[in-house]
Amino acid sequence: MLKPADLFAYLDAYAIAHSTLEHPAVFKVGEGDAMMAALPGAHTKNLFLKDAKGALWLVSALDHTRIDLKALPGAIGSARLSFGGPQTLMDALGVTPGSVTAFALINDPDRHVGFVLDAALATAEPVNFHPLINTATTTVSQAGLRKFLAVLGVSPLIIDFAASALAFTLERKHPASKGDAWLLFHIWIQRFTYRQVFSIVLFKTMKRAIDGKPFAWDKLDRTATMSRETEKLTEVH
Repeated sequence: MLKPADLFAYLDAYAIAHSTLEHPAVFKVGEGDAMMAALPGAHTKNLFLKDAKGALWLVSALDHTRIDLKALPGAIGSARLSFGGPQTLMDALGVTPGSVTAFALINDPDRHVGFVLDAALATAEPVNFHPLINTATTTVSQAGLRKFLAVLGVSPLIIDFAASALAFTLERKHPASKGDAWLLFHIWIQRFTYRQVFSIVLFKTMKRAIDGKPFAWDKLDRTATMSRETEKLTEVH
């Protein structure tokens, strides 16, 4: 697996400008905020996920983006998702927990890991990621990130988390409230009732048609009256 020095050499080889700031280890979003404030551009959160069928995914988003793992499969076409374990992470991307980064795709030459990119991050300028370790942060331009991905042969799946149903918390601290359950119950009852009424109407309509009985739509009488001015407008000339 490649190391930070290998990554920097790779960026240089393809003329992708980059700068790196070394800092104390950062393991999760929110740590080292004061230090990160000194770095321009967008900071990121990166999730390494595994679905129920064994497919692997890397999700890169703006650092404070809220992602719902229960809704994400529907957006990216995966099975049920959970976090990938440390050994799976190391085997797939060559990094340890806390160092997950889009740059780790350099360690996946066979493209076993699907890459999901936050739409907001895809337009940010510049962008910051760990350079395969969590004791440094590397900054590249948006064009530099896209060139890096293109050289690797990675086509990101861009998802607009902020504008979709995915904009919920990643880990709900509290289960659904009783009010939520009561609302869902009422919605279910309403849908069930509508279906039964529709079935009855459809059955009666089909039976009347089979029996050859007219539907008698002409029995609907007009009870409203039009003013003389309105009647003039409806006259055929």
